[in-house]
Amino acid sequence: MKPDWKAFGECILERFCEGDLEIDMADVQEWAVKAGVLIPVEGGFNPERHIDVTGYMEPGDEFYSVAK
Repeated sequence: MKPDWKAFGECILERFCEGDLEIDMADVQEWAVKAGVLIPVEGGFNPERHIDVTGYMEPGDEFYSVAK
C-alpha cells in the first residue's frame, strides 16, 4: 500500500476544523495506519532493533515504522 499522506493530513485538519484541539494520539495512530503512513512491523517490538521511547514496550508488542 502506498502511503496516502494527503488523506492522513485531511483527517487531522478535519478534527481541528471541528474545534477538537486535543486530538487523541490513538486516533492519530488509527488514521496513520489506515492511510498507510504507519506500517506494522512484522513480529512487533524487538528491543535489539527498536528504540522504546515510552519505556514500557515488551518484546512482541505492536510496533510501527513510518512509511517513506
